[in-house]
Amino acid sequence: VLQYHMLKSAFDPVYGKRTVKYPLALVSYYVEDGDCWKIDNVAVGYSLGALHFLSTAVSDSRVYVTGRNLLTITGYKGVDPTAGVNGIDNNIYPRSRIFTSGLSVQF
Repeated sequence: VLQYHMLKSAFDPVYGKRTVKYPLALVSYYVEDGDCWKIDNVAVGYSLGALHFLSTAVSDSRVYVTGRNLLTITGYKGVDPTAGVNGIDNNIYPRSRIFTSGLSVQF
C-alpha cells in the first residue's frame, strides 16, 4: 500500500467516521491550525560614546545583545508551525534559541 504523508492510524475508524480505504487519499482529519505569534529577532543596544577613562584613542563604543527564536505562542502540537516545508513538518529539528552579545569599539 502506497502512502504519502499519511499516518497509519488514518485507516482506523475515529469517532464513528468511515476509515480511509484507498492509499493516496488526501485527508484533512490530521491537519492542525498553524496560527502563531512569534518573537523571532530582537536586538537591543546602547551607545557608550567615547571611553576616555580607558584610552583617548577610543572615539565611540556600543554594547548590544540580540536574541533569535525567543518566543512562539501557538496551539500547534508539532515542533514548530513555521518550520515545515509545504505545510508538512515531519523530519525537522526544533529551531534553537540563540543569544548574542558584543561590544563595538571605534578607534
